[in-house]
Amino acid sequence: MFAILEILPKETGRFARLRERIHPPPLYLEEVKTTTRLPYYIIRAQERRTGIPWDEIAAMAGRCKTRMLPQAHVTFPPETGLTPFVPTKFPAMLLFNTAVSVLRCLNVSPSNFTCAVIDNQAAAASHIHKLIPFAQTITVCTQNTNQYIKTAAELFDEFGVSIIVSDDMRAAQKNLFTVSLSGDKDLFSGKGFTLTYKKHSHPKALSLGKIQVPEAFYLPPIEGISRFDFLCALYELCSVESIKNLSCETLFYAEREMAIETIGELIRATFHLRQNEECGNS
Repeated sequence: MFAILEILPKETGRFARLRERIHPPPLYLEEVKTTTRLPYYIIRAQERRTGIPWDEIAAMAGRCKTRMLPQAHVTFPPETGLTPFVPTKFPAMLLFNTAVSVLRCLNVSPSNFTCAVIDNQAAAASHIHKLIPFAQTITVCTQNTNQYIKTAAELFDEFGVSIIVSDDMRAAQKNLFTVSLSGDKDLFSGKGFTLTYKKHSHPKALSLGKIQVPEAFYLPPIEGISRFDFLCALYELCSVESIKNLSCETLFYAEREMAIETIGELIRATFHLRQNEECGNS
């Protein structure tokens, strides 16, 4: 479970102060059912002349006070105990699902392609296998080499493929396509394209765009709540497993939003790769 917090602007007008003194605007709590037994909540609170009623919001949030989705402009005072939700699983899953979409559209022989992954905390170790059908070589750059050495051994036993593990970020630079869980601009210094979360103006940076979302999981129309954060919370806090295969249908490249198919054509043209029809259904 989690709670979305919507702060409504304070009332204005000639008698607003008097009305607020006599009848302070109440808070509203809406329960929204999901496809699992775990709902989420929407708390609506109006700002008052004395400020935002944080104590009342914290009391209404209850067990969700440490799993909050606030609007972008809202910051929780430390003394309230209210804490914004920080996702740990869904972002990596969405990034790798989207990487697979790009590689499918790229449609080249694995023998002509190399991939890298930059993942300092080993947050994506369970997703590395998704890249195996598309590349001859996969290099992982991480500070958590122990976890990835274990993952590499498991993948070798299951698929017979070797994963190169390094704690040197420069090992990713020689690859044609990199999936990065870091947004550091220095990571775009290699010759290939790098897919990451955040938008960058670097000429080889690709970042997540529009997410394909089933109608049943549309974000409520609340200004300042991102669809990405909402989906993260649905998956991680409400156990909505049915969105685990979501991917982006567009990416941002050079500050332009482009279809995944177009990105595939761009990468092919940049490296003069020949399209292989047999790889289309990999």
